[in-house]
Amino acid sequence: MKVLYNCLTEFVDMKAAPADLASRLSLAGVAIDSVEESAAGPVLDAEVTANRPDCLGHYGLAREVSAIYRSQLKPLQPKLREIAEKAADATRVEIESPELCGRFTARILRGVKVQPSPDWLRQRLEAMGQKSINNVVDVTNYVMFELGEPMHAYDFDKLNERRIIVRRARSAEKRRIARASSRISVSFERGSSATIESSSIPELSQHSPTRAGRSESHSATS
Repeated sequence: MKVLYNCLTEFVDMKAAPADLASRLSLAGVAIDSVEESAAGPVLDAEVTANRPDCLGHYGLAREVSAIYRSQLKPLQPKLREIAEKAADATRVEIESPELCGRFTARILRGVKVQPSPDWLRQRLEAMGQKSINNVVDVTNYVMFELGEPMHAYDFDKLNERRIIVRRARSAEKRRIARASSRISVSFERGSSATIESSSIPELSQHSPTRAGRSESHSATS
């Protein structure tokens, strides 16, 4: 896992040098294989073991850093301008396979303009090994790396019946899945995977549908 030193310092007050941080994290059980420089600053290559899923995100790792250095972890305080319209009045999410997806949340964002990401975001994503696509895709990927929670963005105008259905793939079913600038037709065998039903899947993101035991937060843009 590629960890951005500058991102960690945004979550916890820390003056330790990257090399010292790497040593202290390794002693605490999160092995740091290397420290490299990038356009986004120092990058730590962390080996997160299966028993520490709480560290699969920068904020989770910052919590570990705050404990190591006995520093205050800064709370997350997102600021959104809410409107009177409720997401439930405009769209709905139906989970037909609760054994695969226990929770699926959605939020509608209005007035979104798809365009290239600013340099700071592009540089940070590339330092973490993620190619920059556009501002919508990039922000969902960035939040995933930041918080460890998967996200996906949809073009609200292209959602069939303005709803999302989470279910198993049907026998011999074919779906078009966005991959960079092209679409691939994929066949599923019965029970092989969960899929998200939509008459048109816009090329906004490269993430897969939710897996068993995980909850996902998704945004529809318009």
